[in-house]
Amino acid sequence: MTEARLRSFLSTVLLLLGIGTLGFAGYALYTDVRYPLGALKVADVQGLKVELATQPKGPNLHVTGTIADGTLVVRKVSLLHPGGAMWLKIYPMAEQQAAPVAIDMRVPLKAGVMELQFGPSREVIWRSKPE
Repeated sequence: MTEARLRSFLSTVLLLLGIGTLGFAGYALYTDVRYPLGALKVADVQGLKVELATQPKGPNLHVTGTIADGTLVVRKVSLLHPGGAMWLKIYPMAEQQAAPVAIDMRVPLKAGVMELQFGPSREVIWRSKPE
């Protein structure tokens, strides 16, 4: 392969990677704008716990906890897959509740995923143990 063709190929690859990164960032920003309360933070969920569970359909992460603010309910759950991680964002909405809302969900664990990040700051709440 000539040097000119190699440069052209590498330029195309870098351009495509840049477009993909902008698309991912744009989606994350768009989702945050649509939900004015923003995604829950780790501090917003009491007793947040993540356990690795094996199911017949494959491994998953069992995420449990309780939304600390009793006036919030879950409106939307977003799960993104940036690289070797999964990014879980839970968007609440205000509603008059008599009791706190429990979070109890199972997230399918895809091959190659090494950690689960939570909330807008992408705080790591689970990391795969080294084999």
